[in-house]
Amino acid sequence: MGVAWVLLLAAVPAWLARRARAAGQARRLHLAGLRQQVLQAVDGHADLLALGAAARAQADFQAGCAALGGTALAEGRAFALGQALAHAGAGMAMLVVAAAGIGPLREGRIGGAVLVGCVLAVAALFEAAVPVMRGAARLGNTAAAAARLREIGRGPARVADPEAPRPLPAQGEVEFRSVRFRHDPRLPLLEGIDLRIRPGERVVVTGPSGSGKSTLLALLLRLRDPDAGTVTWAGVDLRQARQAELHRRIALLAQDSPVFMGSVRDNLRIGDPGADDAALWEALQAVGLAGEVRALPAGLDEWLGEGGRTLAAGQARRLCLARVLLSGAPLLVLDEPTEGLDPQAAQAFLAELPRILQGRSLLLVTHARVPPGLAHACWRLEGGRLRPA
Repeated sequence: MGVAWVLLLAAVPAWLARRARAAGQARRLHLAGLRQQVLQAVDGHADLLALGAAARAQADFQAGCAALGGTALAEGRAFALGQALAHAGAGMAMLVVAAAGIGPLREGRIGGAVLVGCVLAVAALFEAAVPVMRGAARLGNTAAAAARLREIGRGPARVADPEAPRPLPAQGEVEFRSVRFRHDPRLPLLEGIDLRIRPGERVVVTGPSGSGKSTLLALLLRLRDPDAGTVTWAGVDLRQARQAELHRRIALLAQDSPVFMGSVRDNLRIGDPGADDAALWEALQAVGLAGEVRALPAGLDEWLGEGGRTLAAGQARRLCLARVLLSGAPLLVLDEPTEGLDPQAAQAFLAELPRILQGRSLLLVTHARVPPGLAHACWRLEGGRLRPA
């Protein structure tokens, strides 16, 4: 059993990672190429039609899809082979343990329950090999993505702190003044945005997909700088302030905020690494999760699993909100916080926000219907401009 265990947790994953590495890297490259093809086709569809090249572009795209499918299939086969080896090793180890226990069982040195328990324990022990195999099979894909991230990290920063930054007050009014921004100079996106969020005010922005709502948030967090106009905090242009100081005043709950593999406490302390248990329970109480966490066998130390798979979608969303509350930021920015929730859970989540915020400011970007009394101001972003909703 020991030999099988070492092989499955060391030798087989190493061999599997080497086998799947080329397929994973190729898959990442094909996926990036397909994204580029789609963007180019959308941007130049008029030229493709005018030149009669639409059929050729479609054929190229189909070829790219076929290549991507081939690499995904190769990666999947490698993972399936790793799983088969894991199950085969587990089966052999179970047979060895069962065979070794038959003699002592006949002699009466062990009971039947003990032998069955040993066999089942071996089966449970080898279950740990499955996620190891999955990680090994994805290593090539992950390594290619990491290489691209390193390349981006070595490039010039989109935004930089000023040489002589101005301090930001702890509280302040956020104001967009005639803000204009385009990802592509030929494609309009935000054209003259004016928006004000006073301390303690709750503002909702709606709009169709692609209207620029996420870009609006990127400008507020200074992940991008506007092409024209200004975004200010308490009258200070964000370009004149340190980014770290700004991010202590604005906390973002993105629509894809993850629950990490770890305990409840680990996930909450991302918002405030120095928070004690009393602060963690206070945040959980604010979002309505305290009772459910207290009911868990280990409480704050309960292990949540990969991607928070032990939590329901609503629980995961509330846990991420509690993490944001712990940051202490006076302005919370929620980007589609009800994504993935059923309509009843979404409305319940939104209806509780005024109580949860406890006087903090809110900028809520959502497609969902907003309950009465939530927003002090509601805007719709369409055609590059904000209009009262």
